[in-house]
Amino acid sequence: DLQDDAACRDADADDDEHDDDPHGAPHAMRHHEIEHHHNRGDAVFRMPAAVVLEPDAHTIAMLKGDTWRYAMRKTELIIGRNTQDNVVDLDLSQYGHADKVSRRQAVLKLLPNGSFSLKNVGKKAIQVQGVVIESGGKAILDQSDLVVEITSFRFVFEINTNLVNTIISKL
Repeated sequence: DLQDDAACRDADADDDEHDDDPHGAPHAMRHHEIEHHHNRGDAVFRMPAAVVLEPDAHTIAMLKGDTWRYAMRKTELIIGRNTQDNVVDLDLSQYGHADKVSRRQAVLKLLPNGSFSLKNVGKKAIQVQGVVIESGGKAILDQSDLVVEITSFRFVFEINTNLVNTIISKL
């Protein structure tokens, strides 16, 4: 897993060399505003709701909100809100009022069979396709286009099946 993460970071650094050349960038998800979180290789893309971005070769899964996209580029992701003493991979407070989101609300993890586990490690319930997942509970995300709700944050989960199959074949 660490080698895959390092390879993704190296590939991202190569992509950064092309930021000024819109025609030369191999990165399929280029947009005006990109934030890299804690140099871990994940990226958040903010855009008008009409813009549709597709996963690139390094994106394991996409989390697509109404006005934001999150490219999951490692096999485990912590979702919540950042505080002075707590740093998460996907900080929902960047996208709206997140005081009801736990600092560590959920852990999204790629499983060896190619599906994903979404564990609720926060205080508030979350929902997957309308099914409530209480604190301590877990949902298996084994297909794309599943709707996930964490308090007032709603997003669609999409799997990059080609990359996931490549990763699990190496396990």
